[in-house]
Amino acid sequence: MAEERAALMTVRGGSEPMTLELAAVQLGVAASDIDRDYGIVPLDTQNRLFAVKVRAGSLQPSPDGGDYRGPFADPQIEPAAPVEGADTRPSGDDPSGKMSGE
Repeated sequence: MAEERAALMTVRGGSEPMTLELAAVQLGVAASDIDRDYGIVPLDTQNRLFAVKVRAGSLQPSPDGGDYRGPFADPQIEPAAPVEGADTRPSGDDPSGKMSGE
């Protein structure tokens, strides 16, 4: 069986703190479709924008443009040159775009 790809999506928070469950409702997916290991990444807290990683196959297009955007690329980011005093061990991130734990 082919492994499921993941999509990096942006969601907008409200007056309550953003949770994986709220992100799932906003995206129209099950909470189990969101990568809990990736978590919720704050992008722009002033505008309440957050990123989550979601199973790509579970996403439906937003008919009205809604409060979420994506999918976006999620490349592994590394310095172009060695950084003095930096921990150079791999972070464990999977650059393949697969969900954690697969």
